[in-house]
This record gives sequence, structure tokens and C-alpha cells, in this order.
Amino acid sequence: MKAEHLHHENYTLSCRFLAEKAWNEKDFHVRSLILEDLGTKQKALAEESSGQIGSLARKSLDVAVFTITDTELPASKLAFGIDQTMPEIDNIKGIRIWNTIVNQPNLKTTLNVALVFLGEQTNLSSAVECSSVFSKYNVGLAILVGVAAGVKTKVSLLDVVSGVDVIYYEHQALKETGPFRRPIPFDSTPEMKRNLSSFIFLPKEWDERIKVNKLKWKDVYQEKWLESKQSPNLHKAVILSGEKLIKNGKLVEFANDYHERAYAAEEESGGFCKSCKEYGVPWIVFRGISDFGDPQKKKKYQPQAALNAATSAAYFLSIEYRKPVKIINF
Repeated sequence: MKAEHLHHENYTLSCRFLAEKAWNEKDFHVRSLILEDLGTKQKALAEESSGQIGSLARKSLDVAVFTITDTELPASKLAFGIDQTMPEIDNIKGIRIWNTIVNQPNLKTTLNVALVFLGEQTNLSSAVECSSVFSKYNVGLAILVGVAAGVKTKVSLLDVVSGVDVIYYEHQALKETGPFRRPIPFDSTPEMKRNLSSFIFLPKEWDERIKVNKLKWKDVYQEKWLESKQSPNLHKAVILSGEKLIKNGKLVEFANDYHERAYAAEEESGGFCKSCKEYGVPWIVFRGISDFGDPQKKKKYQPQAALNAATSAAYFLSIEYRKPVKIINF
């Protein structure tokens, strides 16, 4: 049993070494080869761990990254260096979980990260499914990544909106004079708000990540890489969440009615935030802008928008996120 445990530890240390090596490598072609080697070792680690799911499930996770659709999943795997064919380490009633490591070179440490594929849209589904994960794992930080409709006057296609403030807009009272809005706001912890406030896209590092994504794109997607005149921008703003797939061209007016800083609208973060609140888990949302909520809504921007959101989340974890410090009283 000790020999098996040592073998497992060696694989884990090897993965951490490769993750750090990939981060420090300046040539993105060389980095790509290192990431391939990392994916192979992670796959072997997952296969070795398949018989130990029960013990792994009792462990704490530094971070759980949640994604919803079959377009967002491969994008998240690509951004977090997980081989597309790697088997999951856990499966909770169809909710699949993969593990990886995110290196924090400035802090000389690593984060134990789980990628969680929920598979069902709507706020109700995300609330139930996130709760299933939180009831089994002790999660230090929850991140929701994916795509959203953006407010055209405030963002561009493929930009990223990150938020620690979400408004669930559906709640209302039906009175004699008509519906009366009662939106439910969610906000994350003060620590997460400070972490996000400090987070910026460093042009050189961000462009390097985009280059790596472009190199790997053809191995994952059939769609053509969409060239843009400039790198995607990061917007820190309020995110609206409800049950409506908005495609009537009125998102600008709709968003402004709820909050002047509402930059994006989607269908899952309200349930995600509710579940995080119930379990006391700090959270943050990253959404890539794939359309403007208009009648010409197209899906061709979704893969790359999802990839930008997931890449932003991985970038945030590597340079800005700080694990909570445990205070020991003597």
C-alpha cells in the first residue's frame, strides 16, 4: 500500500514540475510540447486514481471550476491543460470531474483544481448540481466559466466579463397594476472582490496564452480560429442571470433597467451563486461574450468565447488568487 501511495505521489510531483516548467518556458511551441507531456502524465494519474475515487472524494479542493455545455467543456480542458481524452476521476450522477494543477510561480506554490462538467443549463439545474459537488467536496473557491450575451454598447465579441456581483432578475410579484420586480442580488466575499480588483491582463503574458490557444485550437475544434484586431479585453462588471435566452435585440435597455454596470446576461450563475452561498464557498464568474442577444444570434463565436473565459480563469488563478490563510490560535 505504501509503494502504491509513493507511486501516486511521484506522478503528482512530476505533474507539478511540468506545470512549472511550462509556465517558465518562453517559446510557446516548446511550451506546447511540455503541456502534451503533462497531459499524458495527468491521464496516467487519473487512470491510477480510478480505483481510489472514494478516498479522493473526501479530500479538499483548492478550486472547483464549473462549466455547463459541451462547447464549454473542451475549451476549459484546453485552457487548464487537461488532455481531451483523459477519463474523469469522479462521476456524481453524471456530473463529471477531472483534476489538474495550476502553478502560482510568484507564490512558489500550486493549486489543486477540479474541472466540473455539469451538463445542464438553467439556474435550477446549476443550483442542484453544484450542491451535489459541494456536499461531497470541501471547495476553497468556485469558478463558473462559459459564454454569455454581452451588452453591445459596453463590450465586444470575444471579450471577457468577470464578476463577483450577480443579479438574478426573474423574481417578481404579480400585483393588480402588473408585475413588480424583486431581483435577487448575490455578491461574493470581500476577499474575492479584492482579488478581482487587483487582476489585470498583462499584455505580454495574455498574448502568449492566446498564441498557445491558437496552436492547440485545431486539435480540439473543427471551426476556424476567428482572428480579431486586438486581444480580448477584460471587463469587471455585474452579470445578469435568469431563465431567458435573450435574442430580441433589446439587451441594452434590459440590462440598464437592472444595473448601469450590467455587461452580460446568461442562464446559470444565479443558481451557481445560490449554491455557493448555501455552502459558504467564495465564488467568481468568467463569461466570454459570444453574441449581443440579438435576432442574428449565432453560435460560431461560442467556442472561442468559452476558451477566452476559461483562459482568463486559469490566468487569474496563476497570478492573482490567494488561498485563505488558516489562523492558528495558541
